[in-house]
Amino acid sequence: MADEKIDHTHPLFLHPSDTPSSVMILIELIGSENYGLWSRTIRIALQVKRKLGEIITISQGTNSVDSYFTRLKEMWSEHDALFPTPSCDYAKSKDYIEHLHRQRLLQFLSGLNETYE
Repeated sequence: MADEKIDHTHPLFLHPSDTPSSVMILIELIGSENYGLWSRTIRIALQVKRKLGEIITISQGTNSVDSYFTRLKEMWSEHDALFPTPSCDYAKSKDYIEHLHRQRLLQFLSGLNETYE
């Protein structure tokens, strides 16, 4: 096991600087009023970490639905570790979490093979 080489170009590779407590962006999503700036900042941060392409283009391919969903869920967990969701009781926070869940459902469904229309 000591002879295994780590592929640092793999999209799921975690560099020692990729820690859950590190702050990649200083802009907090407030709502639609700052979404454009926040989204652009997130994309840049993900691109720097070489994670943007993997998040956008993940699809089932030849994998089973189980392995596809597991891979997608691992990506979401990594994303959540880097960008925690708001955990307050404000209505905007709940709206954001509901929106995030809908986005993830759509991402999952859009990545399925066409046989699952």
